[in-house]
Amino acid sequence: MVSVRVWDLGIFVPNVLFLLFLGLHFSRAQIKLRTTSSPIFWAFYLLVFVSAVVSVTRCIVSMTVNAAMFTGDLVDKVLWVVVRFSLLSTEISVLIFGLAFGHLDSNTSIRRVLFVTFFISLAYSSTQVSCLCCNS
Repeated sequence: MVSVRVWDLGIFVPNVLFLLFLGLHFSRAQIKLRTTSSPIFWAFYLLVFVSAVVSVTRCIVSMTVNAAMFTGDLVDKVLWVVVRFSLLSTEISVLIFGLAFGHLDSNTSIRRVLFVTFFISLAYSSTQVSCLCCNS
């Protein structure tokens, strides 16, 4: 029998509620997003949605995997790094969107920002995973 940790439930419940909120209000948000001329808002909405999905997925896997075993513990740690990766990508993207708000008005510039922040976050997260593998 797999025991569910309290902090997994404490993270899971708000994230599921937030995903439900995003899902229930998507039609209204889509109407509002279509009225704006800037693609930054679509990118921001997508980044927030992906981060919430990754966090819920981590919680589900963490609650079903036995963390007392070596592989379960390693999977849990790697999934935490994946969550950090998605959040770091979102944070850096939002920072760049905020700093260059007036200059990022095309889909190409948004893709470039997302591409660069993806690789910066990937480099940072891959060092964390390599440290996890070396220490385990």
